[in-house]
Amino acid sequence: MNTFTSVQFLDKSRQGSVYVFRRWHFARFPVWAFQWISPELLEPCVLRGRRELEPSPGGEYVAAVDPAFQKSDFVFAILHRSDSGDITVIDASSWTGSKAVPLDFEVISQQIHVKLAIYGINALVGDQFCYPMLQQHFAKLGIYYRLHTFGSSTRAKMFGTLRQLIVQRKISIFDN
Repeated sequence: MNTFTSVQFLDKSRQGSVYVFRRWHFARFPVWAFQWISPELLEPCVLRGRRELEPSPGGEYVAAVDPAFQKSDFVFAILHRSDSGDITVIDASSWTGSKAVPLDFEVISQQIHVKLAIYGINALVGDQFCYPMLQQHFAKLGIYYRLHTFGSSTRAKMFGTLRQLIVQRKISIFDN
């Protein structure tokens, strides 16, 4: 799905588990993955053709990061909650590193800072991965970075809440 992924990287990834390769690189999920949220349940929440939305008046904005861990992407998102309680993903970005070219957290922090400024946000939340270092990078830019410890107990609560937002059609997400 990432147009910047090289053929060589895909060939190397293909040498591992076929199921992991299909899931990570082609968004092909096993049947059991759809038991949690089916495509039919998610479809009404998808904003087709949208990758970003402009700031809108009223409501609240929040920002969060999920720093890269092992083979995952570093992900950033801004969400808007309207006065009615509906949540819309306003902006979402991701960065991919490798052993050969690791992610530069200082550069990513600066790019996030630019996006936060557009929406008048000076704080964001993230998990414990590389927290002290990221907190320093964000602090240099005047951004308050709050830790949210992510574990098995918080994971169940967060995914349960997300599922309820989807079921109630109280969240809108991009199609990418």
